[in-house]
Amino acid sequence: KGTVKTEHIITKKVDQNIIIALTFNAIKYMVLLDEKKDISFDVTNKTLKMGTINQDDYVLICEYNGISSAPFIFGGKLVLYSLEDGKRYVLADDKRIFYGISMPCIAGDMVYYFTREDAGGARMALYSLNLLSKEKRLVSQYNDMYDDIAINEKYIIYTQYDYDIEEEAAFFQYHDGERIKLTTGYALCVNIIDDEIYCYELLEDETGRLTVFSAEKEVEKKYQIDFDVKYYGDLVQLEKQNGRLFALLGNEYIAEIKNQKIDIIYEGKNINSMSLSDHQILFSDDSGIYTLSLDGVKAKQFISFDENEELKALLHKNTGDIDMIISYCEHYIAVQTIYIPERGMRDAYITTFDYDGKLVRQEHNRKLRF
Repeated sequence: KGTVKTEHIITKKVDQNIIIALTFNAIKYMVLLDEKKDISFDVTNKTLKMGTINQDDYVLICEYNGISSAPFIFGGKLVLYSLEDGKRYVLADDKRIFYGISMPCIAGDMVYYFTREDAGGARMALYSLNLLSKEKRLVSQYNDMYDDIAINEKYIIYTQYDYDIEEEAAFFQYHDGERIKLTTGYALCVNIIDDEIYCYELLEDETGRLTVFSAEKEVEKKYQIDFDVKYYGDLVQLEKQNGRLFALLGNEYIAEIKNQKIDIIYEGKNINSMSLSDHQILFSDDSGIYTLSLDGVKAKQFISFDENEELKALLHKNTGDIDMIISYCEHYIAVQTIYIPERGMRDAYITTFDYDGKLVRQEHNRKLRF
């Protein structure tokens, strides 16, 4: 449920590799679902949401093919990874040079993912993949990439650059219908929860606005909440459980939204993910993963990243960037960690813990990407 966005920019152009890339452009995606008979989901997601890469005790992972540094990137693949036994199921494989698969999400037997449609990455395509029928379908092609997206069986909402206002906007679109713009400010994130549409935008006066819509027959605004971004920071994540709506604000505050007001229940630093259960909130920061009571009274760390030697070594490097996605699954927690150095070889691990904080499995995989 944590969302991390990364951008890989190829700065070197090698004539020989460009010629090879043109040759490989004709190679399409391969779907390798022969092992689908081993997969069953006891718990499924209702909405496809960008960043929701986990379902039941499986997570979607993206990998580079070939040597994972430019200019030797031979496309990439999408893998369904079992946290219970470590089995891998290759769902799609794009072997075109400089291309690849990114930003997947899963709900039920449907997987959605993005691919580049040109070597520069300006044209993006959104594909759907049915895990039962093995059917792959092109959903849409756009010259500008989605920044956030949520999909259900009736419609899709997404944020995308709007050339009319020269900034990001949020759009609603019934499947096979015309799109409707939902925001007037700078749209940052969208979601669908219990058949309600949530759009967050930043206004010119540094006010954050969360607007809630319904779309049973047509799009109708239900209510909106404005708040001071200078104090709270931007809305990062929304989660709802048993009728209660919680928000992660500015990577520092966990708040409950009730009666169209914001009630801060916890203040921390560098909070990068949040998940709800029936009786508690789970969240993570740079040092580990915590439980928090729903009233925010007590926070307790039950996983420390520094107690794992491999994660500690990555997280305490002095140069380069660290990207991390944490997925709260049914019985396990998956931590994908990627170190991207200023120079040299990248490094990455996928680490599985149980909810008692015990290490279940750790795999070294330099080809991991987000």
